Amino acid sequence: MKSDSNFFKDNRILQFYAHDISNSDGRMSLFPGNFELEGIQSETVSMFLSGEETDFISESADLLRGYEQVKTAFLQFGLEDPRFQMRKADYLTRIPVVSISVRAKDLNLNSPLWNEDSQWYCVCVHMDETAEKYDHVCIFEIPGVGEQSSEVPCEIRQASEQDERKLNALFSPYVEEAHLISPGKNKEAVWAVGPDTAIDAVQVMYVGAALCTCLTAGDSVPLGYFDMGRESLYSKYVLINRSPAYGQFLCQKEENIVGMVKHEAEVQGNPTVIISHWHEDHVKILYEMALAYSQDGHYRNFWENAVFFFPQCIQKKGWATVHATAILGAIQNAGNQNYTVIPYQNSDEYRLERQYQNLSIFSCHRNDQSVSAPNPHDHGLYAIVTLTSGKRVLLPGDCSYDTMSAQNSGDSVLKEYDYLVATHHGGKYTHTTANHKTAYIPTPRQGTACDAIFSANGVAYGHPNATVVSQYGKTWNCLRTDQLPGNYDMYILG
Repeated sequence: MKSDSNFFKDNRILQFYAHDISNSDGRMSLFPGNFELEGIQSETVSMFLSGEETDFISESADLLRGYEQVKTAFLQFGLEDPRFQMRKADYLTRIPVVSISVRAKDLNLNSPLWNEDSQWYCVCVHMDETAEKYDHVCIFEIPGVGEQSSEVPCEIRQASEQDERKLNALFSPYVEEAHLISPGKNKEAVWAVGPDTAIDAVQVMYVGAALCTCLTAGDSVPLGYFDMGRESLYSKYVLINRSPAYGQFLCQKEENIVGMVKHEAEVQGNPTVIISHWHEDHVKILYEMALAYSQDGHYRNFWENAVFFFPQCIQKKGWATVHATAILGAIQNAGNQNYTVIPYQNSDEYRLERQYQNLSIFSCHRNDQSVSAPNPHDHGLYAIVTLTSGKRVLLPGDCSYDTMSAQNSGDSVLKEYDYLVATHHGGKYTHTTANHKTAYIPTPRQGTACDAIFSANGVAYGHPNATVVSQYGKTWNCLRTDQLPGNYDMYILG
């Protein structure tokens, strides 16, 4: 884990505004008291919250390039005016999104601080202080700077109501109305994966406790991607601390595959990119490419020509809205009109959004009035791929199987697959807790040996869960991406 030692040496107190992207109850299942946040350095947005500018902007050429015009639009129109919203990407896409993992030392502190009404927090990191003075410790990663990979003390408070409202307006992903798909409306674009495109294989890559799959033709020529995620900071931290040598080996394997994905996506130029939902572990590669494009013009061919398909990102705790703002901003800045957004639906249903000969894309939705906190998993996309071999692949992202099938375990969408990339990395796969919940696990094609792939590494969230794997194992041959032999870095489903 490398870092810019001069940056951390010169900045002994760091302040962030951070958005909560933890599980719906604010706690990781295996590590109570841990919270994951996506943040920005407070100096980068102080103008929009307090009206006061800092020297931080003038010291960064990357930020300064887009700042003045956006500041002018803000002063003229205000944060919530569409005329500002249309222009904000020129600046916001250049701000590095900071990954922050916080641990509360006393679990009794969690309830009042991490309540469901708050999405934004002020995090002040004290690099020189001892942890005994503070209630929380954290690790964090600043793109382009490095990682603080040993815990340091921090102060955390909820953002004021006024600041939260402004931050929500600032980091509300801007989407032109023409790109929203409403029921009965069908927006077409020139796809690398078109109505008759032959798909020879699906590559399921090792990216840690995350998901990145590639649809290929011929000699592994990439046609498109279903999710472009990679390991979260906290998951990597747990992996390396639990098993240093093996953890470093897996991290290097992930780093190699991520570099390959970025290179091939740029060379291909116009791949189809399907994002299942807005969680960091499903979009982080795409975000890194967005930041590199916005700051330095890298991956220009990709951002100007790729075709994007994703669900709407809403302003809720758990949704990675800061990442989404950056990714949508890169698309906008590139002048790329080839993107389609599936609107959020507060209802129990699933829909066929795109039907091609070898690729079908569905959206699933859930009535959020029945849950304590909306979850991106319940408002996502999933895909069915038919390969040239005739075999069928189900890519559910993190969608629950009962949501995918409209609460009907007998639905045909759950039947007869040759390959299954298990939902949620081998974690929770259905909302029901009844004994018959295993009936929702998709069924393999009869009479053949069929593989279920778990894209995970067993740390941080405990995915894949051993009980869940045994439930899949009654009908599927179970494989894990972290158990690929030697230097192999992907499963090829063909």
